[in-house]
Amino acid sequence: MTDFFISYTSPDRPWATWIAWHLEAAGWTTILDVWDFRPGHNWALAMQQATVQAERTLLVLSPDYLAALYPQPEWAVAFAADPTGAHGTLLPIRVRDCTPPGLLRPLVRVDLVSLPEDAARAALLAGVQQGRAKPASAPAFPGSAAGSAPPPFPGGVAALAPVTSARLPQVWAWLRQHRPWVLAGLLGLGLLIALLGSWQTPSQRDINTITTPEGTAVIQTGDGTVLINHGEGKRR
Repeated sequence: MTDFFISYTSPDRPWATWIAWHLEAAGWTTILDVWDFRPGHNWALAMQQATVQAERTLLVLSPDYLAALYPQPEWAVAFAADPTGAHGTLLPIRVRDCTPPGLLRPLVRVDLVSLPEDAARAALLAGVQQGRAKPASAPAFPGSAAGSAPPPFPGGVAALAPVTSARLPQVWAWLRQHRPWVLAGLLGLGLLIALLGSWQTPSQRDINTITTPEGTAVIQTGDGTVLINHGEGKRR
């Protein structure tokens, strides 16, 4: 048995040969008239044998195919063998924009219209596979990134992520939850700034009166170093 008999009409021959080539490159077997019906063969008998020998019939759908008369018996044989489509015996491949009428209309199609070559080849090979189309890896989460984030760690101050407009409600909630720590930090920062502001270098010190038990003190100013006695005013 052959996997696919490819039914098409003359204007779509480039599509038919492209499809047959890539199916056979992927390990499938095909019957294509321009490859398999050789000079001297009876074309009508070869066509009848192809529709019986192939397990599935692949339709190259286009406006020309739907308007042609000769392809209709080809797909009618496959439709009669599987009228409910349970075995996928009749497989439409849409290569140009068209809407199949009548019995072909409810069939699920492989759509190659307007796809680039790599995407069309992937769609073709995926479409001829039978069974479920469940992917091998998990799909991406379709919700928002904020909704998928874990809750804050309750045992301490967690590292803050970059603040964006989407994260502002989370930042505000974190500040309210850790309000004592935030206030203590702000108070400590204010005291540190006040201490730094009151500190001056030795060249900036200006002391008017110094009283020491020894009676003598040393004053360093921007003009130099002077000695004064106990209780004496500053000299420059």
